[in-house]
Amino acid sequence: MGVSTDDTAIRADRLLEYTEPSVKVKIMRGDEVDTEGLKRMPALVMPELQDSTRRQVATVGTIESVRLVGRDCKFRFVPDPDIPEIPSSEIKAIASILDIDGSQWGEFTRTHWAVKDVDLFHALLARPKAATSLSPKVFTIPGGQPEDDLISIMMPFDASFTPVHRALSDAVSKEGWRCQRVDDIWQNDAIIQDIVGLIARSRAVICDLSNRNANVFYETGIAHTIGRNVILLARHDSDVPFDLRHLRHVKYMSNGQGIDDLIAQVMPRLRDLMTQ
Repeated sequence: MGVSTDDTAIRADRLLEYTEPSVKVKIMRGDEVDTEGLKRMPALVMPELQDSTRRQVATVGTIESVRLVGRDCKFRFVPDPDIPEIPSSEIKAIASILDIDGSQWGEFTRTHWAVKDVDLFHALLARPKAATSLSPKVFTIPGGQPEDDLISIMMPFDASFTPVHRALSDAVSKEGWRCQRVDDIWQNDAIIQDIVGLIARSRAVICDLSNRNANVFYETGIAHTIGRNVILLARHDSDVPFDLRHLRHVKYMSNGQGIDDLIAQVMPRLRDLMTQ
């Protein structure tokens, strides 16, 4: 049946079609359907699957009114604005969970109103989500799992960051791990591909946002997008862009004591991440 906020009609003899007798008896008043009871139930509305003239999406909402008029059942469906539309294909995929006859000539190909003894919201929340296909146009994301002992550092290529890089590398090495920055490798003609490859191979990525370096921001976004564990560093709170301020970062001073304090804060977090 289609989604509508106006009165919609289906044939009355298709009301409660495909409804189990044990369920049907609960929503009958003698020989008549308890329309008030139907209005209290959550409703899932979608078009027939073979209907190419309608958008193939299912909508969750409530029935505002139900009237039996002659041979028709007229109803008004009100979509829930807080629940996004669901592709019909996803509903078909969980037909058995929803107790829907998903066979070739089953419920998806016939306009009707069925009542099922299932928890609609639990079924929808538990449904498998469609896989997201990432297809970048300027680089390739390598497949495979990250290397168990590899940590990468993303920071500006500026001499003032050398003491920080050296201190992090030494601390990581003492734990038996490897630490790399993109200038340590040359595997591809395009540097962006080396950056993405390094991030993809790393168990953890340290991103120093100091000086609001655009390259580091871009690299941080890549690391977050492909699901790597990221530790954010910054010399000043103002170095952290608005979109990242909800995430914890390690603030540090660039002098000797400040770098020592930085290592003392970063290493416990790295130990947690590297042993996950």
